[in-house]
Amino acid sequence: MEYFSDQERGKAESTKEDIPDQVWRGIFGHIHSLIDDGSFGESFPETCPDGPAVVGTDYRGFWDACGAENPLLLEYAIQSQRKSSWSFDETENIQLAQGLDQGKPDLLEILDLIQFCFHHVSAPVQGSYHSFFRHHHLTFNQLNGRQAFLEKINRIFERNGIVFRLQADGTIVRILPPEFGQLLDSAQSGSEPGFDGLLNDAKTKILDPDPKVRKEGLERLWDAWERLKTLEEGNDKKAKATNLLDKAAFSPAFRELLEKEARELTSIGNTYQIRHHEQGKNEINDPRQVDYLFFRMLPMITLLLKARSEST
Repeated sequence: MEYFSDQERGKAESTKEDIPDQVWRGIFGHIHSLIDDGSFGESFPETCPDGPAVVGTDYRGFWDACGAENPLLLEYAIQSQRKSSWSFDETENIQLAQGLDQGKPDLLEILDLIQFCFHHVSAPVQGSYHSFFRHHHLTFNQLNGRQAFLEKINRIFERNGIVFRLQADGTIVRILPPEFGQLLDSAQSGSEPGFDGLLNDAKTKILDPDPKVRKEGLERLWDAWERLKTLEEGNDKKAKATNLLDKAAFSPAFRELLEKEARELTSIGNTYQIRHHEQGKNEINDPRQVDYLFFRMLPMITLLLKARSEST
């Protein structure tokens, strides 16, 4: 379904790197609806009292497994009063209520919950009806369940302008503005295995929802820059870097500009906590700084890679 507001105003631009409270409640509500309709019953089966047939989701099994892998999420299992087949005791209910008063989980915990659900969800298919217990026996279609879950979560993200997207393999990535995404795609490797590994690792990490991982991506990109400067022929690193810049120089003025930018980028790597982390180096504390530096360096690398490929 396409909303009328999307037709009139266009879809929201994806710029938010957090999940607001109302979006969290919507995601959590959707997960509860899937628990209720048996969508997690293949992994956490509630069975028929008369035999092994699956009839729904074992709530406790679901949240115990989720909590074992993501301990901070268990306190948000507010469905304890919603299923007669099990319930927390009074002490646990008080603990849950206290946990809910603390607000939503942090961003990475929410994304972990989404991934946990994706890997365990399957579309329930109703089979024979058991009239005595008034329930259906279920079979499952994992492919359909995962696809429906992916589409629902990504629709919520897109409608609320959130930058994350759930992928078909269960990973979650951060989407970039179109111009940055095109730049990332244009930075193709193929020069040398060591360089290629660093560049590909940097491109993968910069899309990660975790700011710490994105910072690692920045570090890998600077390592790739230093390695790239050694791939040309020459007696030493300086001579090799000079030959590399010469290949991308379209005019003396542009060659001078490249030289200045190359020196500046190298200086940034040495004076900020990118290549060196000892005391006295400038810290990078904001994800926006990481993006700025990453997408300042990447065009330089892309230009030089293209120049190298055209000279061979």
